[in-house]
Amino acid sequence: MAGREGRFTAQRLLAEAQRAMLRAKAVHFQFKSRGSDGPDMLVVRGVGAEGIAGNGLRYCAVHVVRLGERLFRSCDRAYRSLFPRASSRELRRAHDRWLRSPVAALGPILREVVKETRVSFGVWHPSHPGAPAALSIERGKILNGRKVLVIRTTPHLRVALFIPATGTPYPLLQRGYGRYAGYSVTYDRWNRPVKIDQPPDNLPMSDLGRSR
Repeated sequence: MAGREGRFTAQRLLAEAQRAMLRAKAVHFQFKSRGSDGPDMLVVRGVGAEGIAGNGLRYCAVHVVRLGERLFRSCDRAYRSLFPRASSRELRRAHDRWLRSPVAALGPILREVVKETRVSFGVWHPSHPGAPAALSIERGKILNGRKVLVIRTTPHLRVALFIPATGTPYPLLQRGYGRYAGYSVTYDRWNRPVKIDQPPDNLPMSDLGRSR
């Protein structure tokens, strides 16, 4: 798209941004909030994801690769609490190895981790799917040296979405204010070609027993 300064309403701009997200083949996103960092993940539509997940396991952040309905996670000492029935010998064997499992066979804690391997293409806010009813737009703003337009929600939500003023309107940043201060999601590497490979020397997660 050409420059959209002065031509778009907030509703139209948000619709264009969501349309671009829905057509995207790949994106890297990083979530941060007060007190903890969330996923830092590269997602390729129809293939999978790779990166660092942490929200599902509050006591550690570990590397994760998802290919379709298979999940691979790097193993460290934190797995002792995830696999209470595993013997010391089994845990030593798994140390510094990748564990693989069908997503359907994961326990509830690791199922929460799986959610971090999916970016919600076309979603405005993680807890608020779809566009808010009341929006405003700010023009002439600069983000990291780039001219952007900023869409803001109604005051009670206090979330802003930063979109480039020219080119394809892929979101660059979501940022919270007020009650959501400290929350942010950055987006980059839109549509960059990337290959996600199965980690070598992986071990069936079932060798450690059912996870929590």
